[in-house]
Amino acid sequence: MLRLLDNESALPSVQCSETERENELSQQLKQANDTAARLQDKLRQAEDRKRELQMELVKMKDDVNQLEQQKKEREKEVVQANDTAARLRDELRQAEDRVRQLMMELEKMKFATSKLQLQEQKKFEVTKQSDHKSNNLVLKYS
Repeated sequence: MLRLLDNESALPSVQCSETERENELSQQLKQANDTAARLQDKLRQAEDRKRELQMELVKMKDDVNQLEQQKKEREKEVVQANDTAARLRDELRQAEDRVRQLMMELEKMKFATSKLQLQEQKKFEVTKQSDHKSNNLVLKYS
């Protein structure tokens, strides 16, 4: 019986260590569950952040496309403005050439007019002198 008592005395220590082991496992399971929940929360946050960043990226790409379109439009406007400026410079040059041509024609006309006036004045003076001589002769013979 002595042996039996030894076995029985050993029994509570085995039960105690199993209970401790169960408690330890239970605590480890709780910690593992807590860790898993924390990691799942971090994963959700990371996925949310990823979606936010993807949405921002899509928006930025749209903005870039819009800016590129605006750039193309502005470049086209610049080309048109340069073409217009070149055309207007050409028109201005032509207008300035026409002004110079008209000024030369005006000077020629002024010169021709003054020449004609001088000729007319000379004719008038010659006629006047001839009339004066005729009058003088008529008076002499009268």
